[in-house]
Amino acid sequence: MLPHEIVGDIMSMIVHDQFSLHSKHRTDGKAYTWFPQALHVCRYLRSVALECSPIWSYIDTSWPHLVGELLRRSRSAPLTAVVQLNENGDPTTPDNQAIQLVLEEMHRVKSLQFHENLVVTSLNLSYLPTGLFGNPASKIKDMNLKRLFVFNVRVPTELQILRGLQYLKINRCSRPEHFVEPIPNVSSVSQIVGVLSQCPDLIEFEYNDYEDLDIPMAGSDTRLAPVALPHLRRIDLTLNANSSVCILRHLVVPPEVLVYISGQFTLNFDAPIPPTYLLGFKTIKADMGQSFFIEAETEMGYILLDLIPSTWSWEYMFRAVPQLFGVVLSQLESFELDECHFLSSERGSFCEVWKSLLSSFTNLQYLRLSLSLSYVLVGLMDALGETNSGQCLICPILRELVLEVDCPTIPPPPVWEKTILCLRSRGEMHSRLAALDVSACKRVQPDTEQVRILASLVDSLLLPIL
Repeated sequence: MLPHEIVGDIMSMIVHDQFSLHSKHRTDGKAYTWFPQALHVCRYLRSVALECSPIWSYIDTSWPHLVGELLRRSRSAPLTAVVQLNENGDPTTPDNQAIQLVLEEMHRVKSLQFHENLVVTSLNLSYLPTGLFGNPASKIKDMNLKRLFVFNVRVPTELQILRGLQYLKINRCSRPEHFVEPIPNVSSVSQIVGVLSQCPDLIEFEYNDYEDLDIPMAGSDTRLAPVALPHLRRIDLTLNANSSVCILRHLVVPPEVLVYISGQFTLNFDAPIPPTYLLGFKTIKADMGQSFFIEAETEMGYILLDLIPSTWSWEYMFRAVPQLFGVVLSQLESFELDECHFLSSERGSFCEVWKSLLSSFTNLQYLRLSLSLSYVLVGLMDALGETNSGQCLICPILRELVLEVDCPTIPPPPVWEKTILCLRSRGEMHSRLAALDVSACKRVQPDTEQVRILASLVDSLLLPIL
């Protein structure tokens, strides 16, 4: 039989995982389904569970009849608490009594979630500071809150709550039957930056506004003092993408921070992602499908951008990348684009839109493109075979080109004729390709004579396997 300590540790891990999952999907009602597993199997497991204070340290005030007993059995263990707020101000109701019990143990709380009751609107937390700081039991100076989750309610801005936080998550999300208004004290760039300025120990920050992904936040162009977050390692922002970039520009962070941005991005934006987030930036992988997904790899990590285009067009895709990344595109060595799921109806020359993107890639060595229609490839070849306004070849040190064309068009455009002209022009400009891989172009293949000419213009040619 295993020692009590080991069994207790196993129970603690199970309870932690179950409660963490419940806190993300609170409608499942499974916060305490582990009770029978721990207490009703045998006397041995029951005795271990009753003596293991950490497994009783997970508190959800939605079960008010359990809160007092859970606090008693948890003894002095650090608490993980979920507080369900409601409109009823009567302090004698079971729900509010349960909240008060948790507030009196704030000196033990290490992780705290505030939830609004989505049936009614509750945006006022004015009674919370008294409960948190007015009661001697709260022991302000000993408060050690590390994680704070706020859903559809005002963010507590008291320094005693924020100063030691390592993880902060703010969510605004409606249900079909209930619309949630903007969270009043974090509904602009300046307000969000103001909250972050009080969290110097923050390691992870997540802000999700699922209601206004297409609306720029107020104050996106506000000049604010920079906020230093020296310990930040990850920031996730789901809101208007232009506003997200503005937030990044007001933060001073270490180079290894990981960034995820999701939301609508509007062009003609002259404030790119700060270079601090892109140190060692070498590779971009982009996917044009239901959204415009961009993964930028750096030496320290990555930036993920899941953009909702304001207008679906090739021009939008190719202008968005330079506006987001700015001058650091000159460091780029590898660019990959998968466009096979973007069924564009655009026709005409694509040379100029390709040039608007590729002219920034002065250090590009590897280019891989997966395209749905062959006329888009024709525009690429026109662009790669031309010079820019400074009479320099576009992508002058490109060494490897990998192409895939999924669908032929009728009438077929001169794909391979244009490719041959492009390669000849680059050879004459002393920018001969080392490798051309067209092995995935099974539906748009060069003929025998075109293969012979292509092979003479590159060091290595990979063809489709018949």
